[in-house]
Amino acid sequence: MNEFHEHLKQLSSSLEESHSEFCKLVKTLTEEWNEKDGSVTCEFSTGAEELHKKMAYIHLFEPKKAYWRIMICDTCFEYHNDKPYHVEIIRDI
Repeated sequence: MNEFHEHLKQLSSSLEESHSEFCKLVKTLTEEWNEKDGSVTCEFSTGAEELHKKMAYIHLFEPKKAYWRIMICDTCFEYHNDKPYHVEIIRDI
């Protein structure tokens, strides 16, 4: 295992304690995406707290033929101004 992957694992372990709902969603949606071979939409919104750890965490879960993405989103902000970041699985082309 390389140094970068070890660093990601360290960041993610502290995130699992402080943001268990985020971590559970990432795990569950990755599993669902893989089980249904990408025939589902997997997305949710999240807040800015510990965003660097959230970005590291999603890289530990690799959906089949796809990747996780986090981006600032006007729509998410309009619906939940405390959760302006859109988190989704994007099909890799």
